[in-house]
Amino acid sequence: WEVIRCFPPVACVPLTERSYGSAPETTLYLNLQMGQRDDRAWGLDAGDFRLRPLAEYHRNSIGFAEPALAPGLADANARACPAKDLALGMGLSFMRAFARTIQESAEMGPLMHRKVWIARAIEANESGMHRPLEPAEITLNMYGTSSFLLVRDIAAHMAYPE
Repeated sequence: WEVIRCFPPVACVPLTERSYGSAPETTLYLNLQMGQRDDRAWGLDAGDFRLRPLAEYHRNSIGFAEPALAPGLADANARACPAKDLALGMGLSFMRAFARTIQESAEMGPLMHRKVWIARAIEANESGMHRPLEPAEITLNMYGTSSFLLVRDIAAHMAYPE
């Protein structure tokens, strides 16, 4: 949940105020990324990466635009993320696979997970391959992350049988 708080899947929600008369319509963009770091909701350490009680995430999170339900996803004015369950399921599946690799790492050698999970460039080279990235080439900060593929190298994993 802390990763979702720091890097929310829904960055902003457009809100259009309709025109009455001669005034033009106004579109506002509600910045959910800033809301996920609001110290009035999360406390003075809102900018810090810190695991919090699950109830606090449920109470304060707007990372999937939860407050934008109007009154439900079937409503034409609803702006909440319809893929919240899918996104959480995909994240959980990845974390399980990654955690399994970490557990196996203890038995197969130090830092085994770094041999199995490889960050690769999004752009393919002339031969259609995605080159491996060095850690220094990956940016991860409060504004987002650089794009990359995280690939599980089955050959490396199979080299260390269970």
